[in-house]
Amino acid sequence: MLDSQDCFYRISMTILEACNHIYNYFTENKKSHATVQEIITARCLVGESKEILNATIVAGLDSMVKSGILTKVSDQLWVLTKPLNQYSQQLEINYVVSAAITSRLNSFLDIYEKPELYAEAGNLNEKNLETICCALDILNQLLKETKDQTASKEE
Repeated sequence: MLDSQDCFYRISMTILEACNHIYNYFTENKKSHATVQEIITARCLVGESKEILNATIVAGLDSMVKSGILTKVSDQLWVLTKPLNQYSQQLEINYVVSAAITSRLNSFLDIYEKPELYAEAGNLNEKNLETICCALDILNQLLKETKDQTASKEE
């Protein structure tokens, strides 16, 4: 799993990417408030210029204010309106997509011998999505380790 010590270098960043970094900042640091500088420092963000990076993070924060996720309490401070785990959303997918997700998730769970976590095609739920997130964390870590090993062999 990637940790907050990993650096993400961006020459330029979209507002959507900024929102993802902001979300990750709040979930990784378990804080209810943030400043632009705290987010940049914690997420190891580097931009083409400090002004552009700051403006992009502020635009992301403002976007999250418009969505009702954050409240701006001063020029430099934003606070979560409520804990992130209290937000919900509706997701509608067709059976074919659900079956494809279920098949791949259950195959992954077979490898890790965790049949108790199987998903049911056509009936995906929040627990299944959490399991998918954990599976992706495992795969990301394996890919990072493989990439690191390949890079060290090339040196």
